[in-house]
Amino acid sequence: MRPRDVKYHVCPRCGKPAVVLVALGSDTRFCRDAAGNLQYQCISCLTTFSVNRVGRAVRIMTKF
Repeated sequence: MRPRDVKYHVCPRCGKPAVVLVALGSDTRFCRDAAGNLQYQCISCLTTFSVNRVGRAVRIMTKF
């Protein structure tokens, strides 16, 4: 999966853009939850959530 393919997702809580989280010091190693799903953080409401392989938000976590 290329970074540009997964860079943004819609926040399930507020509907604004969210960005994929990456490991510190890396721009290509994505943060994942325990199930291996990509993690995103909303730019607006700061909600962190996981998205499965079909693009559905599967876990919404509390704000940082």
